[in-house]
Amino acid sequence: MPSKQQALVIRREHVFGNRFYATKTNFGGKTREISIECKPNDDDPKLSIKFDQKRVLQIKHLKWKFRGNERIEVDGQPIQLSWDVYNWLFEDDNDD
Repeated sequence: MPSKQQALVIRREHVFGNRFYATKTNFGGKTREISIECKPNDDDPKLSIKFDQKRVLQIKHLKWKFRGNERIEVDGQPIQLSWDVYNWLFEDDNDD
């Protein structure tokens, strides 16, 4: 049985508008495209996560769910997604 490796990816940003991030990674024997879209300034802020252009998770009412985690499966591979967008939503512009 192959050992399961975990990778921790952390990125900190100051968001003043809608943001879109995309990257590629290998898992499950395939190259996957992962994209994250955050719309913090909408009337109802949202966070969407896609694998290979297929939305696997959308967090609505982001002002109430600014931190969380969710387990999803992509082609039978379990993935633990965690998010913390508190600073994106509630950060004071005067803080440096």
